[in-house]
Amino acid sequence: AMARTMRSVGAQLVAMFAYDMLGTASRNLGWQTHYLNLVYTPRKAMSAVIAAEAMRRLPRGKSWGAYPANRRFGDFEVSEVENSAVLAAEDAYMNAGATPVKPPRPGRLTRVAGYLSSPVVRYDGEGVYFLDRVRPGVWRLELYPDAVPVRDPFELMAPEKIVTRAISRAHPMRIALPDLGATFSARRIAPEEARPGDVERTADGAITVWPGVYILSRDGVAARVSLPATIGALRMDEYHAPPRDTVPLTVIPLAATEFDRGAVIDIGARVVDTVAPDSVVLSIRRLDQGWFRHFPMFALRAYEYRAWLPPDTIGIGPFEYAITVVRGDSAITFPDRVRERPGDWNFHARELWRAAVVPPRTALRLFAAGEDARSLSFSRIGDGYREGIYRVLTSPADGAPILQLALPRIDGRSPADYTTSLVIAERIATRGAPSADASRLRVRVRGVNGSDVVHLTLVERDGTAWGTELRADSAWREVAIPLADLRPTRSVKLPEGYPGEWNYWLDAPPGRGGAGDRIRLVELERLQF
Repeated sequence: AMARTMRSVGAQLVAMFAYDMLGTASRNLGWQTHYLNLVYTPRKAMSAVIAAEAMRRLPRGKSWGAYPANRRFGDFEVSEVENSAVLAAEDAYMNAGATPVKPPRPGRLTRVAGYLSSPVVRYDGEGVYFLDRVRPGVWRLELYPDAVPVRDPFELMAPEKIVTRAISRAHPMRIALPDLGATFSARRIAPEEARPGDVERTADGAITVWPGVYILSRDGVAARVSLPATIGALRMDEYHAPPRDTVPLTVIPLAATEFDRGAVIDIGARVVDTVAPDSVVLSIRRLDQGWFRHFPMFALRAYEYRAWLPPDTIGIGPFEYAITVVRGDSAITFPDRVRERPGDWNFHARELWRAAVVPPRTALRLFAAGEDARSLSFSRIGDGYREGIYRVLTSPADGAPILQLALPRIDGRSPADYTTSLVIAERIATRGAPSADASRLRVRVRGVNGSDVVHLTLVERDGTAWGTELRADSAWREVAIPLADLRPTRSVKLPEGYPGEWNYWLDAPPGRGGAGDRIRLVELERLQF
């Protein structure tokens, strides 16, 4: 989408600002906010590849209209819902993220590249792949290891802190290319050449692949001497494997902190290791009970496991849970990484993950200063002030953290607008349908100057914004704002692009925000003030 905009205003050359070296990309030691590497950030890297194609293929100076109509432009398509970008041309097909978009003429393709599955390649691994036609009936497949996040890549960096692992595992891959057909041979030539008996003959286009380079051939095995020495700028067997790491087994919870009574309790986890576990078990108990209940977790993808508990499993109230990874006779329980299992007589974990089941009409907290201040995005005040200008203080009333926000004054001047933004989409999604029944927004506010004005805005996924003004005097007060009183307004595109205030304001898309339109609570994505 950025390349589309740049071409529409006449840009002839667009260059990447930074790229992480293969040897350090697992730690994100480069320009941290620009984390980009083919192996360790495959979705972002494939998006960059597609953006390069957009720069080559889109005409300069052509407008593709306003959002949401401009999600399709030329041979390209982007989807914020699917988190994907696609090039579907006659000669090339590329996807960054899973997509149902089909190529217009599969039989004419000469280049395919992707991350996750598409109608051309179904692949459950987490690495990037490239398919290039060598000659009719013969293709070169280049596949990289799974890139699996294990820490926040944007937290304070350190040479010894690995944030993304590159894991070599075998995964099934189904390739739908008319030029290869449903039955073809696959022979690995890098990082080490396969033995004669290692050649695999496919059925229905499906093969099992490890990271490396393969030659796929429709009519028997293609002899090495019949292949060119290079394909484009690469040697036929060129492959750059990432360095191995020694990170131990890691479990990262993928679950909400609140569940509505009457809804399924969906608890997931990312289980990251070089070898898949034999089983993963969820153990859960109420805070007012001492015993655990145990549930199997099922593999959805290579590293993602989930358990779905019936609504009446735990009852209303807070609960805590642990996840045990089992391999053979060995078990490790997280988050404390202990060898015992919940329910064992000597289970002694000091820490467990916590969540709660709440009544449907329980208020949903959208912002808490102590938890959310570091997740806020702010208007940029020149290149010298890249972080937000705010303070987190303590409320004299109840001791809770509070956010103090003011219009900054830099070098004797203040910006025309200063906005902060918080993504709240996951919080809205966790409460589901009950969120749609909310009737008011409660805000606790005080004005430092005694007569301050705060603009409060709720922004939907499509950019439609609904807002109101709050007048804050010198005393703390809680304001209840009927959602029906919110009016269409504009929002701010945060985080901001660089340089300067480029497309700072965002108006509602065509057909939204007019007479008769109402806020769609389940579509809310951001809170701004």
